[in-house]
Amino acid sequence: MNNLLEPATTQYPENWSDQQKTRYEQFMRAEKLRAEQAQKTPNNPHEKNGQSTNTPAKAKLFRRRKEHVMPYEERWLEALLQDGKLPGQADEQPDRATTEKLLRDLQRRIPKMKYTTKMALATFLRDIGCTPWRKTWERGWQFPPLAEARASFERLHGGAWPWREPARTEWRRDPRPAY
Repeated sequence: MNNLLEPATTQYPENWSDQQKTRYEQFMRAEKLRAEQAQKTPNNPHEKNGQSTNTPAKAKLFRRRKEHVMPYEERWLEALLQDGKLPGQADEQPDRATTEKLLRDLQRRIPKMKYTTKMALATFLRDIGCTPWRKTWERGWQFPPLAEARASFERLHGGAWPWREPARTEWRRDPRPAY
């Protein structure tokens, strides 16, 4: 089988000068070297000679950069996941919260979101896997289990996230009564 970069017999067009043939041969040698280097280079840019160049300090810096460019809704979600409890829990269910309380909490935690509507919040919550629920007089959202929500957040942001309470797997109840 012939190698594409090194033909079995080099046939040049009849009108090529010796200088053009030399340039073509130099180009083909350079391409062959580039191809060999590409095979030797690891796919992971953070590896050098099979060893990882990532350090905890670099990982922390990378996470801070990600937090800086993270959309506001995701910053709010990260804060909820860090707390492990939802604002205004409804029905004494720790994984449910009313839309009004969620919206008020979003606007309180992130002032730039003060003009966010219920519809925009609903779109975001639906995108992250929350399901709507309704009782006779109130409406709200049911969140996935805390461990599942955190895992989803980590997948979205590419890797482990430093949670304050990593052992907590379920939403905790708010000890204050919801009015």
